[in-house]
Amino acid sequence: MNLDGIDITPAENMLAVRFLENTEEEKTETSEGPASVPFDRQEEAIVALVVGVGKKVTRAKKGDTVLLRDYAKYAPRVSEGSDTAIVEDYTVLATLTP
Repeated sequence: MNLDGIDITPAENMLAVRFLENTEEEKTETSEGPASVPFDRQEEAIVALVVGVGKKVTRAKKGDTVLLRDYAKYAPRVSEGSDTAIVEDYTVLATLTP
């Protein structure tokens, strides 16, 4: 599905964002058993461009470049293989200005 030129208006407190960095998980080989995550792991923020905003969003506006929490990469994508996702506004850590 090609979404170029389509205006996306998310629900009230949601943002539509286009990821500007690679958000694919690094693949690692693990032995049998559950994988462990170290407690000292630091969250890495993700840079994205806001392409749509819900009516109640106050943290960002369409066209802003924002820094999102790491888990935003797991947000629902607009279509399979797309770099555009719908995230909640509280995932915005900062608005970036040049």
